[in-house]
Amino acid sequence: MIDTNVLISGIILPRFAFEILNLAFKQEIRLFLPETVLEEAKVKVRDKFPDLSPELEKLLSNCPFELIPDPEEGEVIKNKGLVRDESDIPIILSAIQAKVDFFITGDKDIIGDNEAVKKIEKYFLPLSCTTFLREIMCWSDEDLEKIRLRKW
Repeated sequence: MIDTNVLISGIILPRFAFEILNLAFKQEIRLFLPETVLEEAKVKVRDKFPDLSPELEKLLSNCPFELIPDPEEGEVIKNKGLVRDESDIPIILSAIQAKVDFFITGDKDIIGDNEAVKKIEKYFLPLSCTTFLREIMCWSDEDLEKIRLRKW
């Protein structure tokens, strides 16, 4: 599963998040998207990067993914305090519901060394794009360095 920041970064720059989306597009990984992430991405792209709205729609039309429904509001309320940012709770609960192995994000609250990470690691492993590519997909540091500053 990927977070909103990964989805948006993947269409803005041809770097690590783009490579995650490319792996999903080539069906080398299964991509899960919570409804909340999909809606957040559409709104943020429309508001901040309107020229890229067609690119996001094109990606969503052509890249296979499984849409994960948002949890019930009562479930979100019951899990208040699961993570610092309450707007992340539905996304985390969607990842738990979908039984994903990995949650790829740039959110330091979720991939940092803190209590929230310890709580969610029993359900899935939160990783940055770079860590996922290096540790899970076995990309070398040399491979990663080639794309670190890549531009369109």
